[in-house]
Amino acid sequence: MIELRTLQCFVTLAEELHFGRAATRLMVSTSRVSQDVRQLEQTLGVPLFFRTSRRVVLTPQGSLLLPHAARLLEDADRFMALAKQAQGSSIGHLPVAYAPGMSALLAPLVATFRRLHPQVTVALHQRLSLAVAEAVQAGLASVGIGVMTLPGLETMVLREQPMDRLVVPPEHPLAERETITVAELDGVPLLAVTRRSNPDFYDTFTRFFADRGVRPVFELVEISSPQEILDLVTAGVGVAVMAATSLERVSTIGWLKVVHIEGDVPHQRTLLLHRRDDPHPLVEEFVALAAELRRSIGHDVGVADVEERDPLEVGHELDVADPRAPRVAGHAEDPEDVGGVVDSDLLQAGPGLLGLR
Repeated sequence: MIELRTLQCFVTLAEELHFGRAATRLMVSTSRVSQDVRQLEQTLGVPLFFRTSRRVVLTPQGSLLLPHAARLLEDADRFMALAKQAQGSSIGHLPVAYAPGMSALLAPLVATFRRLHPQVTVALHQRLSLAVAEAVQAGLASVGIGVMTLPGLETMVLREQPMDRLVVPPEHPLAERETITVAELDGVPLLAVTRRSNPDFYDTFTRFFADRGVRPVFELVEISSPQEILDLVTAGVGVAVMAATSLERVSTIGWLKVVHIEGDVPHQRTLLLHRRDDPHPLVEEFVALAAELRRSIGHDVGVADVEERDPLEVGHELDVADPRAPRVAGHAEDPEDVGGVVDSDLLQAGPGLLGLR
């Protein structure tokens, strides 16, 4: 019989193509991810991944089965939510979706909520940024922590951060600078998310430069985490403007250089999302607690409805073996032993159900 846990390992590893990052998302060890994937392969009787010393790649069989596995997990989430409602015990279960890099912000909120409501299971589900808003909109999560919103969602700003760090390869003309201004990015290939993946952020980010007469060459990419941004900088796709806290949450910065951007910079906002018509009795309490705690966890920002706006150490080297070799997802001496670090922030927040998706 196929276990949902092994399906989750399969889907997560397929999304990351890196055992360490998959283990971090699942909050287990890399060896556990490897064991679960092998167990699923044995159950199915087909190989799901090609594993080499440098990378992890889906097999044709894995590519065929991946969308079906993802749908099974979505169905399982919906089934559990319906079961809770049918039992009339939704009071004891609060599903929360959060985007990569949000755990440090989420941990004190979850820890405080659990102290106040020890009988409640806070089910944490990590998803890609767009998928957080979609999960809340679809009712798969009652609360979301991310960087974008969708129609029909109530939005609270938890934190607003300046995107005042420029990440560049060491051979880049700006790599030897300690500080620059945004004007110096005119004509420079600059990574930006596609409008499809985050319309609010795309509009705000590109408009920031246009309003100041600065015209970078935007390299549009679909990315899900700060680490992926650095991978693309490493590969030479473009440079990246990021918030300092985003850099603190990545596992590998390597040989890249970070330059401080002085003066006027774009901003990145972290949002708490929930549905306007959500009947869950705990949502209102969770949101009220977030409003109380946002001063300490969000650097004294206020509450606002977000309809159209949404924005992303100095002079030090950010260690890979060859600074001229593009970094490939899944690269390691042993692809199944790639520094899987359990997210300590959320583990310290207290016991709870770690969600399937």
